[in-house]
Amino acid sequence: MSATLVTTPIREGFTTLTPYVMVREAGLVVYVEDVDAAFDRALAAGGASLGVPEDRPYGERSGFIKDPFGNHWYISTHLGGRRCRTHAGRLLSVCW
Repeated sequence: MSATLVTTPIREGFTTLTPYVMVREAGLVVYVEDVDAAFDRALAAGGASLGVPEDRPYGERSGFIKDPFGNHWYISTHLGGRRCRTHAGRLLSVCW
């Protein structure tokens, strides 16, 4: 599976899109086959490292990037086996 996601800068003077949708940065999680290569491409495209790729205790290899527009990207791959994600010591309902 592949996908394309495009982000654009916020135009000066725009603070809201509608009364219900405020313009703001986003946090995005993307799963890729090669975290290290994707991380390096993101840096080359102008991103800033928030955390280098490494194997995480929750069963993923992940790196973290902030793009020039302020969005945070969590670039990950599953390391294999059945894993359940935890947050602050609590089990979340995300298992694979």
